[in-house]
Amino acid sequence: MRNNEELRGRLGPATEQEFQIQYPQKDKILDRQVMYEQVKSFKKSRASAPQTSEKKTLPESVLEIPAGTVVEVRVFSR
Repeated sequence: MRNNEELRGRLGPATEQEFQIQYPQKDKILDRQVMYEQVKSFKKSRASAPQTSEKKTLPESVLEIPAGTVVEVRVFSR
């Protein structure tokens, strides 16, 4: 069974297969590698630059976002 997990943090390095997100948990900053097939939804935070209406794949979209940008990611976790 898969559960949804929501992460809000800063985008780290990204490749065509996965990306890293740095997010706070209690008094620590954690790094997590996320494979694109685990992603249910991905969006830049409201404070970030506006999104375009152009249709792109998730990896294409993520690779265009500068590292350090605040993002919100919903992933399937096992």
